[in-house]
Formats: sequence, C-alpha cells, structure tokens
Amino acid sequence: MRQIRFSRAVLAVCSAAWLVTACSKKDATAVDGSGCDPTCGGSSATGGSGGTTGSGGSSAGGFSATGGFANGGLSGTGGVNASGGGISTGGAGGASGQNTGGASTGGTASSTGGDASTSIPTYTLVVDAPSDQSTVSNVSVVVRGRAPGFLNVEVWDATHQMPPLARVAPASDGTFSVTVDTSALADGATTWTVWGWDSPPNQAFNHTASVTLHLTIGAVVSNPPDAGSPPTGGTETIGTGDITKPAQGPAPTEASTVGGAAFTLVKNWDFGTSDTITESATLISEFNFHDQFGTIANGTNYGAVTVAANSATAISAPNLGLPNDMQPVEDPAHPTREFTADSMKAYVRPLSTSQTTCTVSKHDAGNGSITAKWTLANGGTLLDKDLLWETRARMPVAAAAYWFAIWTAGNQWNKGAEMDVLESFGTPNIYPPPAAFHVDSVGGSDNIDYSSWPTGLTTAGVPTSDRDLTGYHTWTWLYKKDDSYVVYFDGYVVQTGSIHWTLGGGQGGTAIDMSFLFDFGWGHTQISDVNISLPASSFPITYEIDYSRVYLR
Repeated sequence: MRQIRFSRAVLAVCSAAWLVTACSKKDATAVDGSGCDPTCGGSSATGGSGGTTGSGGSSAGGFSATGGFANGGLSGTGGVNASGGGISTGGAGGASGQNTGGASTGGTASSTGGDASTSIPTYTLVVDAPSDQSTVSNVSVVVRGRAPGFLNVEVWDATHQMPPLARVAPASDGTFSVTVDTSALADGATTWTVWGWDSPPNQAFNHTASVTLHLTIGAVVSNPPDAGSPPTGGTETIGTGDITKPAQGPAPTEASTVGGAAFTLVKNWDFGTSDTITESATLISEFNFHDQFGTIANGTNYGAVTVAANSATAISAPNLGLPNDMQPVEDPAHPTREFTADSMKAYVRPLSTSQTTCTVSKHDAGNGSITAKWTLANGGTLLDKDLLWETRARMPVAAAAYWFAIWTAGNQWNKGAEMDVLESFGTPNIYPPPAAFHVDSVGGSDNIDYSSWPTGLTTAGVPTSDRDLTGYHTWTWLYKKDDSYVVYFDGYVVQTGSIHWTLGGGQGGTAIDMSFLFDFGWGHTQISDVNISLPASSFPITYEIDYSRVYLR
C-alpha cells in the first residue's frame, strides 16, 4: 500500500458542520470567481441574476466507516463518520434527488488522507498542498490538487477575489497546480479559499465547490541563526556541509508539504554567473569529473565519457579506448559545460570535431556529468538525521539514447544502497519525446512499480502534460532517520519506500557513505536499446541544471 505523508484539505457537501462547502446553481453567473456564497442552502450571485435561495442544499451522507466514499455514493439522509481516512476504490455514485432550496448535484466530499493516485468523482475538489493549518512561504506558495469536471480553479483570501490570488484551468485529468505570489501579502494568520467552477471565468456555471485553508504566512526557516551563518538577507553561500554552520539560501520547496521541524541548508549548489557556482573555478572546488570509484563512464558501462574541466582535474581512464588511457579535457572552443546567468548547461558532444558518427561502445562522445566532492557520512538511521535533497534541472535538447539521472550511492556498492531520484534514458519506446522516467531504490523496498515508466507515473498521479523533460522540473528526495523515504516531482509524490543505507541495502549491513551524482550522459553498453550509433550531427545533447540543495534536520 503506497503511503503518502501529506494531509489534505477537503470538500464537504453543503453541511454547516463541515469546514468547506459545495453549491450548485443553474441560474447564477460567476464573475471573476464570485457567484456562490459559501453558505449551504442558499446562494446569491455577485454581478448576476441574484442566484438561487432556499433552506435546503445538498445533504451529505453515505460515507463509509473509514471516512472515504462508499461504493453506493451519497445518499440524502446518511451521515459522516468522524474517523477520516481514504477514498474507497469505488468512489461516489453521486447525490440523487433534489432538496428544497438547491440542487444536490454540487461538489463531492473526500476526507483527509487517501492516495493521490486514487480517482475521485466528477465535481470533487481536493487540495493536496498546502495542507491546512500549515506555515507557508512569504515568497511563493504552490497550490496543488485535483478538480475533475471543473474548468476554473481560483485561490481567494479576504481581499483578493476579483481578481483572485491565483487562477488556473485544470488539466484534462482534473489535476491543477498554480503558484501564489505571497511576497506582497502580510505575514501571519490568513484564510484562503480554493474555489472550483465547471465553466470558464465570467460565464454561467452549474457546479461549484470550495476548500478552506487556514494558513500562516511567514519565512519557512531552513537555516536557524548560528554563529557560523551569514547575516540574514545576505548573499547566498555554498556552505560547508556542516549543520552547525548553515549555508545561506532558500528553504526547501516542499517544506510546507513535508511539515515537521525546520530543515537546515548545508549545501547550496546554485548554478549561474549570479549564483553560488559561478564559473569553472567554483565548479572545480565543489565537484569531481568522475564518480566515487574514480571512473568516468560508470566503469565501462556508459557510452559518453565524462570530460574533465582542465588537465589538472583529468584522471587515468583505462579500458575505454581513449588516447593514452587518459580522461579527455574540455575544449573551450567546444565547451562541455557552460554557465548562463542562472544555470549551467552540460553538453554531450563528439570527442573529435572530425567525427561523422558517435558510437556508444567506442566511448567516443564526451559529457558534462559531475559528482559532488562533499559526501554524507551515512544516511537514514545511521546518520540519525532527516535528509532532504532538492534539484531543479531539465534536458532542453535530447537525442536517442540520452542518459539523464540524479542519484546517490555510497563508497561501496553491491546491488545497493542506491537511490535513483530520477533516471531516464532514450530507448525507442520512451524517446521521442523525452517524457518518462523512473524513481526507484536499489536494495530497498519501493511502493510504486516502475516496470513501465509511464504506468508508474500515472499511478503517482502525474499528468502526461507535466512529464516533458525538456522543461524545468524539481525532484526532491526526503530520506528520514527511520529509513523511510518519499520522492517528490514538482510536488507530486512519485515514490515512497524504505532503504537501509548499507552495503546492499540490508538491515545491519556494512555502513557506507553517500555521494551525490548528476549524470548528463549518453548511451549504455549493457542496454541494447541505447547501445547505438548516431550521426555526429545529432549532437550536442543539452542538459541544464538550475540548482541542487541538501538540507538536514
């Protein structure tokens, strides 16, 4: 059973005993989101015809003992069990009949908990993040959830309704995600209402629903005050990796979703000429151009070999057919890594400008992969701290057999321990387009099956429209000191499970350290679908990384 740790604010069906409400009106007009007074049994239309009034409304009922929807749907006379819980597989059959003063075809209720991959009835509004009663960032907040059947979702507070704080049209599968700019809002307690309508803005609607969120706006502190930390509001810093001397930088994107005590930022690799990893010298100070075992092609497995930033960082590289068995060095005229104002681009190119083809088994292409020099001593229970690793990256220019991975492993390996936070490679059934990946541990226990990558992402509730790897995405790995973990992709929970950070991943095994690896590569000699040749004109493949940050608590 897949476990999801975040709580959900939920929708109730026109019952004064519930925090949130749903209404249905066939003769009212929503003007910039208004038109349904959140008082069940009677509504007024702002800017419309006056709406429908009455004392009735939809009555809630038919909830199962676990707090979810009963297979039979909603009855007119039932009640709600207070125990909460998940949505049963059958979903809701929908309310039937009509009570005095309002139609019973409005939105449907779900209860706190459940599974993001579980389908929910049409005209149900569920907010997955932020969670009710949470503290949210005073810079920006992502509001995310599901609203099948609705065509417009808006976020309101007491003073932002026309226009709202934010507005978004849900995807075809009902999922929605919108960012609220909180930088101009006052810190402190606030109440937001997330509304859904089955029509575009300013048009008549038949169904509407709302979810109320009680929030506190404030700085989500990631680095508590410490004698070794830079002044508040100062320039961002890379950090030393020491939790007692925090780096200066942003809080985790998923801080409000993860909840609990604040995280401390210990490593802030923010790529770009205006950030912390600004050029080759700072890159060299923080990263190696080989893996933790001193190889530049995962042994001899990868097709493209990692290129060194300069001759001083190049290492011996036997068994790859390279000149003098040495690692190739970056050619400034044809860079392997290139800094923009707010990112670093990493390229895969032919090793020679005279090549007409590149062949995986010949290792005649070079890549810009990097491995952090800093490592954690252990992970999970052995580290006795929660770890959160967040990376924002993309692959704007792909080609067949691309190899894109953000992962971690130790200084010893025997089928684990390893965590593939992201791994995608361009097999014929995946590319084009580059729109699927898998998230799995090696040596651990995973709850989502990624034997088919697209099916695994569907199980996780990620819409097809949100999977394109040519655009920026954020991957976050939360690895807790009880050895459980959660992986987030743009806020979606894409994997949960547990792993012991030991040789092989077994309990009581030999402790290992933890390296942070970024593969921006091409091809694999042991996987036939990506053990190919391509014309040199197919290159460069381009990867781009915005930042990668490590937090502890």
